[in-house]
Amino acid sequence: MFNRQAKSTSQLQLQFMAKCLFFFIGLSLITFCCYAQRPLTDSRQSSVYTYIYKITDEDLLDFYMHPDKKPDDKILHNPIDSFKTSRYWENNLPRGNYLKVFAEKNKLVYDLVENHTAFIKFLDNGYDQRFALFDRNGNVVSTAVVRVNNKPCYLIPGA
Repeated sequence: MFNRQAKSTSQLQLQFMAKCLFFFIGLSLITFCCYAQRPLTDSRQSSVYTYIYKITDEDLLDFYMHPDKKPDDKILHNPIDSFKTSRYWENNLPRGNYLKVFAEKNKLVYDLVENHTAFIKFLDNGYDQRFALFDRNGNVVSTAVVRVNNKPCYLIPGA
């Protein structure tokens, strides 16, 4: 009734080799797909650009009074400069207060940049507080009005 022919050994070997070939091709494809994935640990962890925002004196005072408070959208709305985060930035900004903002590991990082026109140098003589004011070029500023706790400090000529 049923006519079944026995397969020869060459046919069995051919079937076995075809199965092995498909198995190795499948294994190779799976291995290739696994190695083709790029690990996220090698990807970029920071923003491409760092942005500079100008802030007002009131905002600066608020940052000093509340250091844990983050800047909001009212401050960070118009960037005035940007540069690549991985490159050096030359500070050529005019006098004022600025924030450098960039993203690193899913968080915004804020750096305060204060461009002053005068610098103070305290002089310690052991019994009182003295100081000198200098401009950006290192020259002594003698025409400035200086107040400490809303009381004027007077210039001592020749001191």
